[in-house]
Amino acid sequence: MSGVQTLSQVELDDAYHLAIFHADEKVAAFLRRYFDAKGEDFSRSGISLEWRNAVRNDLINVLLQGLNDCEVEHLGDDRYDALMERLQRRMAEGKPQ
Repeated sequence: MSGVQTLSQVELDDAYHLAIFHADEKVAAFLRRYFDAKGEDFSRSGISLEWRNAVRNDLINVLLQGLNDCEVEHLGDDRYDALMERLQRRMAEGKPQ
């Protein structure tokens, strides 16, 4: 039996962010597929492609902003800012999130 593994608060924050990030991606992908699948129904109802895309994009943005707001609320401003700084450093170094 292996011992208990502990994570630092930074590692926990990073893992939390990664989970939120993946949820963002999955929600956006699902909504894009849904709107694409319903395209013919929208067209028959007289809803233009431009309007449909605008509504889809607005819906995605609102939902993703809500997830981001939850992350900021959960972590607090200081930990969230530190997380964003770490992510910026990793991106500058060419490392994944």
